[in-house]
Amino acid sequence: MRIDLLLDSRQFGGIEAHVGELAKALTAAGHKVTVIFICDYGPHPLKTTLAQQNLPFICLNGNAASVIKTLGARRPDALHTHGYKAGILGRLAAQLGGFGCCSSYHAGEPGRGRVALYNWVDRMTASTANQIIAVSQKIAAQLPPQTRVVNNFVDAQQTISQGLRIAYVGRLSEEKGPDRFIAAAKQLTTQQWHVYGEGPLRNTLEVSASHNVIFHGSQAMHDHWQHIGLVVMPSRFEGLPLAALEAMARGIPVLASAVGDLPRLIQHNSNGWLIHANTEAAIANTIACNVRQWCALTQQRRNHIQQQAKNTVQAHYSADAVIPQFIHCYQQAATQGARYA
Repeated sequence: MRIDLLLDSRQFGGIEAHVGELAKALTAAGHKVTVIFICDYGPHPLKTTLAQQNLPFICLNGNAASVIKTLGARRPDALHTHGYKAGILGRLAAQLGGFGCCSSYHAGEPGRGRVALYNWVDRMTASTANQIIAVSQKIAAQLPPQTRVVNNFVDAQQTISQGLRIAYVGRLSEEKGPDRFIAAAKQLTTQQWHVYGEGPLRNTLEVSASHNVIFHGSQAMHDHWQHIGLVVMPSRFEGLPLAALEAMARGIPVLASAVGDLPRLIQHNSNGWLIHANTEAAIANTIACNVRQWCALTQQRRNHIQQQAKNTVQAHYSADAVIPQFIHCYQQAATQGARYA
């Protein structure tokens, strides 16, 4: 099949990592895949990754008319949109051009201001897609009843990390809870705490952080996973975060808030740990307590948890497990789109 993956992206995050893995896996399965950036914002980690893997991509000028015109001329068998702008414009282009469209919904939080408005429009127009995909049950509940839940996935063929760093990996924004990570670090200053990511809270977090917190900024994480031993994910809102899967594929357990589909991924005290506290002080205390316990684990117990984390991803969140579901969605969308062409 000819499959176009459409997104609007200024920086690297979960959606971008997902699109990169999807392009690689679909290409390996024999499909012709092109990643389309709605606007060219300059150098971008996903562009670099695609170029290194000889995966084709094109950049448009950000104008809605150019998106509709370009997609109408390409007429892929299936267009797969990611994010609200790509969803709104991609579905319109598919209707006008008479080709199939799948829309994925990755985020569970509503956002604020203009973003909240765009998210609302994106959800209200979801039914114009031929196939609607959500990465968690909670997100699916906000969408039309025909929505399919398809797991995020990662390359599960990874070496188990031998690193020891305690890390936050993700966007520095309120819904992801990096302030909770910073608060917990103040309770355990004998350990260094590492922050990987960028976002609107970075300046505030740096000012409030204790001396034992190191900010690395936005990074291509494949160069850093080997140094990490535990990922802390204290989110207020989530779907199924790709960073959690990427960590666990490398045997790195995740200590996470029990939100979104994280409780479906993490079995407490088996392949990771869940945070059930419901006040900010209690959450910080729980994180600090669990980090202390993790640091005190015997090597045998740590090895067991690492292997359990890796096994979970291999069984349920690998390309082999998930890609056939995407291909089925594309086939359905292509048939439905052609029907109305």
